[in-house]
Amino acid sequence: MKVNKKHLVAILKISIAVALITYFLHDPETRNKILLEFSRVRSHPASVCAALASLLACISIGCVRWNIILKALDIRLTLSKTFTLTLIGQFFNSVMPGSVGGDLIKAGYTARLTKTNHTEAVTSVVIDRVIGLSSLIILTGIMCLTNKQLFVGSEVAQSIWKIIVITFAVIPVAFAILFSKDLFQTFHFLQVLERKSVFVKFVRRIYNAFYICRKHPGLLIITVSLSLVAHILTAFACFKIGQALELTLPFIVYLTLYPCVSAIGAIPSTPGGVGVREFAAVYIFANVGLNESTAFSLSGITTGCILFWSLVGGVFFMMHSHDIKEVQEELNAPADDQSG
Repeated sequence: MKVNKKHLVAILKISIAVALITYFLHDPETRNKILLEFSRVRSHPASVCAALASLLACISIGCVRWNIILKALDIRLTLSKTFTLTLIGQFFNSVMPGSVGGDLIKAGYTARLTKTNHTEAVTSVVIDRVIGLSSLIILTGIMCLTNKQLFVGSEVAQSIWKIIVITFAVIPVAFAILFSKDLFQTFHFLQVLERKSVFVKFVRRIYNAFYICRKHPGLLIITVSLSLVAHILTAFACFKIGQALELTLPFIVYLTLYPCVSAIGAIPSTPGGVGVREFAAVYIFANVGLNESTAFSLSGITTGCILFWSLVGGVFFMMHSHDIKEVQEELNAPADDQSG
């Protein structure tokens, strides 16, 4: 019996998350300190509710952004359906990692609901992801450059600062090279590859969609602006959790450091960035005086609030389980054929 490579990747991601969390919790003293931090949060339910509300607003803004992108690609989906699919996708990405990721399920279900080509639906999700991640790097880069003093004193923090600033500088150059002119029209070898490879054809369609977006600067300005607001709201949620932990750090510290944690957590190494965010937070927030248990708790509880809304997505999944399972079967079919 052959094991699907996608299943192996999912198992590997879960194993990494478990290993990272175990690394922090294996020491009884550290574990007791973290439990004490968690118990402190229970005394401040208003701050936790504010964090949850902030994250819900962040998810809602993400839905509006994706809906705008869908309309630009001439895919018509109501805002309520966009919200439902976003939460279902988040549920699969964070809580039920498997052979088919949440983004593919979002795309597959969108294609089914709107009777559009599956590639076009996937394209909308890819564009949404790229704009969201690019906006995160923009915000992180700006905050790092204006608050460099928060990274002084730790070699790890300084290394993270350098990587983020370099990435921040590279992104506009990369976009300028990729979209200043149509690369597929310019380079003949790409046209040859397109004729010979189904995958390159798929990449070409995504590239064309990005190229179309480039011709509509208003679309990019709106979606990037929405993304920046969403990332600021996520930092605000972390700030409210910090208040629940009775920390006195100003909001500007969270706005500078937590996007760094989010950027590292965006690396697809664990489900929903669980474990990776906490690992990053311990090293990044150490520079502002937080000990290991407090930094772990700060990031862990913020991640827990994110997972709360992912679990709400599980409720929507149960309401649409029949259709989602059919979409999963459709998406898994080619991979199963290949593996067999």
